[in-house]
Amino acid sequence: GCPLVYYGDELGLEGADDPHNRAPMPWGKEKESEMLRHTKMLIDLRKKHRALRIGNYRDLFTRDLMAFIRTTDRVSDVVIVLANPTEKPVKEMVVVPVHAILGHTLFKDQLSGEELRLLGS
Repeated sequence: GCPLVYYGDELGLEGADDPHNRAPMPWGKEKESEMLRHTKMLIDLRKKHRALRIGNYRDLFTRDLMAFIRTTDRVSDVVIVLANPTEKPVKEMVVVPVHAILGHTLFKDQLSGEELRLLGS
């Protein structure tokens, strides 16, 4: 998929109401920030994982999370994305209806580095 980063998002630049939706980009005044580091990390993840660039997209049903899966013709290219849009911890079971994921498949959380096994069917 093609990500969209509106100019200044990577710096945490805020917008306003019309007609001044976004202030001019502060070229030459960019500072390394947590938002910029996070954006660069997401760009690196997209470069590293083929499924995030050319994979098939499928929403996953959840109650509180934003969840989707990207797959390609290669079983090893499966990427599951889970995002918590709330400010509180969320714990829920997500069904991933992909037969290529077998029982106890090892996955790695790309943000924390934690490895976990998913129960497949």
